[in-house]
Amino acid sequence: MQTALRAVRLGGLTIYVNYTWIFASVLILWWVALLWLPENFPTWGTNLYWLFASAVLVLYFFCVVLHEAVHSAVGRRGPRSANLYPFGAAVPFRPGDLGPARAILAALAAPLFNLILGVLLLLVGNAIPGPEHLLGWLRALLVPLGLLNLWAGALNLIPGTPFDGGLALSAAHTSFSGDREGGLALTQSIGRVATLALVLLGAWRGLTSDLWLQALALVVVGWSAKEAAAVGQQRRTLRDVLSQMKASDFMEVSRPDDAVRETDTVADLVRAHPRFPPNTPLAVLNAAGDLVGVTTLAATDRLMQGTWPATPVRAIATPVAALQAVGPSTSLVDVLGMAHVAPIRTSDGTASEPDPNLLADEEPAIPVIESNRLLGSIAPARLQSFEEAGRQFGIEETLSSDGVEKPRGLLRTLGALLPAIIVLAAMSVLGNIALHTDPVDLQEASASTESGITFSNFRPADGDIVGFGEVTISVQIEAQSPVVSATLMIDNQPRDTQLSSSDTLTRTASTTIPGLTLGQHTARINAVTDDGDSKTTQWRFRIASGAPNPSAGGGTATPATGAEATPSVVAAVPLQVARYIPALGGRVPVGVSDLPLRLYVKSGQVPTSAKIFLDGQELSTEIQTVSGADGVDGADGIYRLDATAPPLHAGMHVARAEITGSGGAHSISWTFAALQPDDDHAYFKETGYFVGQPFLKYWQENGGLGLFGYPISDLVQETDKASGEVYTAQYFERARFEQHPSLGNQVVLGRLGALLHEPQPGVEPKDGTTFFPQTGHNVSPAFLKFWNENGGLGVFGYPITEEQVEKNPTDGKDYAVQYFERNRFELHPDKAGTPFEVQLGLLGTQLYRQKYGP
Repeated sequence: MQTALRAVRLGGLTIYVNYTWIFASVLILWWVALLWLPENFPTWGTNLYWLFASAVLVLYFFCVVLHEAVHSAVGRRGPRSANLYPFGAAVPFRPGDLGPARAILAALAAPLFNLILGVLLLLVGNAIPGPEHLLGWLRALLVPLGLLNLWAGALNLIPGTPFDGGLALSAAHTSFSGDREGGLALTQSIGRVATLALVLLGAWRGLTSDLWLQALALVVVGWSAKEAAAVGQQRRTLRDVLSQMKASDFMEVSRPDDAVRETDTVADLVRAHPRFPPNTPLAVLNAAGDLVGVTTLAATDRLMQGTWPATPVRAIATPVAALQAVGPSTSLVDVLGMAHVAPIRTSDGTASEPDPNLLADEEPAIPVIESNRLLGSIAPARLQSFEEAGRQFGIEETLSSDGVEKPRGLLRTLGALLPAIIVLAAMSVLGNIALHTDPVDLQEASASTESGITFSNFRPADGDIVGFGEVTISVQIEAQSPVVSATLMIDNQPRDTQLSSSDTLTRTASTTIPGLTLGQHTARINAVTDDGDSKTTQWRFRIASGAPNPSAGGGTATPATGAEATPSVVAAVPLQVARYIPALGGRVPVGVSDLPLRLYVKSGQVPTSAKIFLDGQELSTEIQTVSGADGVDGADGIYRLDATAPPLHAGMHVARAEITGSGGAHSISWTFAALQPDDDHAYFKETGYFVGQPFLKYWQENGGLGLFGYPISDLVQETDKASGEVYTAQYFERARFEQHPSLGNQVVLGRLGALLHEPQPGVEPKDGTTFFPQTGHNVSPAFLKFWNENGGLGVFGYPITEEQVEKNPTDGKDYAVQYFERNRFELHPDKAGTPFEVQLGLLGTQLYRQKYGP
């Protein structure tokens, strides 16, 4: 019976991975990627969840391999193969093969290793504060890996085969009673009961609760235990059968005429045996006719042919004392153990390891010697089928050691029915899932039995776009028992949460935040009832300057579904923020004098009064009408509130504006940070933004100001429209720098060209240009020179249009332009012969204003 999914070679060990790993892998990935990571790392993206879940699965696989290595090291038996199951490995030796004490120690050492490793991983992982910590990613690996090791260690302490506890109990029983077969029968019976109990418990949990992941895990463990027990039985049967076979049954008999004298020369040996198999042993006799050694024709390869006439055979013979030989009554089990050991040595007793790449018929044969006579030899090729059976244990398990089928008792009958029970149990669990669960709610329902709590009326709703300023987050909670507490978290930071409503079964949780950075944010709520039930859910919304702020008296915005969605106002608002300086969530230098503190607002009329406060201290404030020179698009009806901040200390600062106008009184707050410029944080006073690592290094090493321009934003969180992955970005005049967790957080450039211009169909090659067959477009010599000299494919990507004429929105002039995946090339004839003849378009500025406003 072939149960191995795939054979994996690790050094000298061949590992046969059982097919139950398929189901175990699915469950582990499900648990880590859909339950544990979203619960503990809510701000990560989906791709990152699956990446780390896959890493945990691979690391757990190697922990199970180490589990087997511990067995072998403590048992001082180095097996060449092992069958690997999700809970451990079926090792190719029995407790009876070792002394009782050694067998017990070898059996228990591996689960103790898993338990100790699991505790250490949990201690280290839980010592890391959380996902916001620099080593938060390490916690995402260590904690689930530690829990899996604890599970494997505890499971292997079950005192029934095939678990390690069964091996230890069998060895202990043999030690006290001397009855090895009785010990095996006892642990087999316990193992069958334990396996059946695991499967039935899983079926019961699947039918009576919502803990489907736990239920399926129990069924899969019982299934893999049944497979391991079958292989263990096959191993015992195979060993007993092979023990009854003798070397004399498989050897090729040596003829007396094939023997050579030790005084014969190597040349005589070759002439006398021209067609003799090169690796078959030849008896070497002394003058009295006694066997003194063994040699082969293959041994002559160690000598130069010119030396054969003068070299005696004894020089290439292995003395009898150094031979690794077997007797005619040696069991086939022992013969197989010598199959890969080279039996032929030189006269000085030295020998090298056999070449593992040798074919079976090229390996040295094993001599069979009795009473100082070479009776024959066994070619390794004749043992291949037995070796393969020994590795796979692929024979029927109904045979006992005496070849007679044993009568079936109740437990053996249940064991035979176990596969059908496993299938029915799995079908019942999966059927319950299908009948009672909406697939959209599978993650939430699998996490716990918290069905008595529901959330509704999310504000902002999932996908909403919210304007700058003070934001109120609220959720309505309904439960079957009184709600006693609730915690709202924004971007994994707990916030002061208020519970309102006199009805304890229906309450509203809310929190107010002075200001959030541009981009996407994750909100999360956890509610607890007085009977101990709890439930957690999360959603996302976006901050954009062009969107109104409902909490500040504005209207609502159209929801966005991707990183490139453009906010649009549905209803007009009496007062709307157009820009913050410093930017919302932005960064300014420490200790700068005369730092401007400004707020641009859009209103139907001039505000009647305005005050700006910094960290609670009122500043002198002026109100001015905005002109086009201020760089705010659509300047009509926009007013600027001006103040000057004193030199700031390092850290976070809160600015607040109190404005009175036609729409009444408004209070608008925002936050920013003061940093000390250093090698990792460069401040650009031209635009008032910091650039930190690793964006700063990429900017410096790949063209800097001439290629990318100045920074025009601080860090923002955006969502990839295609994959749903949340990434960090910063806008520059001519580019958008991006960090994607799925790409290892390396810096890449956004595909601004493709985002702002529809790729054109391919055309035919043109003379005098370079044709790119990947997209079917031609590039002129001037553009190609700029493309090659400034990073080529890695920076700009492929061309997506032909060269064409467009009006530049900055100066109103017509230029020849061509769009590439990540930018737009512009040809400036007035700067011919200078490095500025070809320039990049201001696509970063264009997209930033389209997404976030002026």
